[in-house]
Amino acid sequence: MQKIITKYGLAAHLAIVATAPLFLSETAILWVASLAMVAILLEPSRVGSEMVHDARKRVARCIFRDPLFWVGLVLIVVAAVRALNSGVTLTYDAEESKWALSSPRAPVLPGCVDGLGLWHFTLAYMALVVVMGCRHALGRSARAAFSLMASFGGGAAVLCWLFAVRNDIQFLVRAVSCLQTDPTYLGPTYGICWLLGMGALATVFERRWWRSLPLAVVGVCGSALGLFVFSPPRLIVLYAASGLLLLLYLFVYLRIKVSKTADFRCLVVWGMSMVFAVVLAMVVVPETVLQDKAEPFLTGGFLTNEFLAARQVLSRISFDVWRANPWLGTGLGSFNIDMNLLARPADWKVITALQSAPLNGYWLVLAERGVVGAFLLVVPLAMMLITYLRRLIGGLRALPHPLAWILPLLLAVVGVEMSLDGSPLQPQVLVPLLAAFAISANGFVKEKGRNV
Repeated sequence: MQKIITKYGLAAHLAIVATAPLFLSETAILWVASLAMVAILLEPSRVGSEMVHDARKRVARCIFRDPLFWVGLVLIVVAAVRALNSGVTLTYDAEESKWALSSPRAPVLPGCVDGLGLWHFTLAYMALVVVMGCRHALGRSARAAFSLMASFGGGAAVLCWLFAVRNDIQFLVRAVSCLQTDPTYLGPTYGICWLLGMGALATVFERRWWRSLPLAVVGVCGSALGLFVFSPPRLIVLYAASGLLLLLYLFVYLRIKVSKTADFRCLVVWGMSMVFAVVLAMVVVPETVLQDKAEPFLTGGFLTNEFLAARQVLSRISFDVWRANPWLGTGLGSFNIDMNLLARPADWKVITALQSAPLNGYWLVLAERGVVGAFLLVVPLAMMLITYLRRLIGGLRALPHPLAWILPLLLAVVGVEMSLDGSPLQPQVLVPLLAAFAISANGFVKEKGRNV
């Protein structure tokens, strides 16, 4: 019983942390993540006949020797400084008789507008906990369980939220509308959960986890529905293409590794999940939303002229902001203020004063965080990519698990997505994304000397 708890209890706990931004506040997430960190150090997955105290020593040693752990601590400190260094707002300069953007309390340090600092501190902390847990504390079965539970958590949240949309809960109605003025969408979160759920299906059939099939169906069905409802059509196309590629590999993997019937049985389960998603969409989602989502698929207008014109204007404004503050940017959440100060009279023909972010995530990073902030984001991603490439080189001697291919698929999708919006920078998306990267890097055959 203890081994079952250590193998799957921690995986479920980490899955809750990874999807917590969908339904918990910042303070609650900090408590849940702290408990998860304790569980990582006290109840990690055990390898073979390994004793619990040996597993604890192994995981603690791996974490403290991991350079990514120390980089994560630096990011937490930077996030704490930014949270304390708020005060970026629109002010009126009476001497010069003009409006201006005020500096944070300490202009030489990263800053933010009031109210955003705690969210990004929480993001840095929970990302470190989830990534360290997925990299070092979960065994092979536990990683599949994490993927299954993360998909189930995302899918269950969607099913609850869609019934709330019918009751005109305003923030959900705005999330479903996927407004161009607020280009940070929830849909990518469910796209990531959808891919994780599909990858977990391989282990469900490989290890005959038949009792977990209802969880897998809810996860794949709900996540696909969430991707459709909470994403603009262009993102639906990107994630759907990556999902179909993963499904094709999943089919081949099960035929080779399990049996000649497992692939078709898995395809039936996946197909049933998608049919349920379509039926729920027709029943629960408002008809006007369905029409808006379906129209680009009929007309081919995924990137309209209005979108491209606004994107060009906002990118130019972002460049002007970054050029004036190249190192630290103007602070998190400050783009709307900068835009209203720097926009030209002709720009208002294609943009509105409500625009919260540019239609290009790369420019959003440079404008609000500067070169230093962009560097701090790139370093952990580059370290995780290096880990993946090293294990890829040594892991191709056997057929990799489908979860192993999630990282390159998501990297391609997110790379394109960041050129269109800033959704991957939001806590709801970034934490599941980093967790998927960590899970994917461990999806190859175990290397000699690597215990988990």
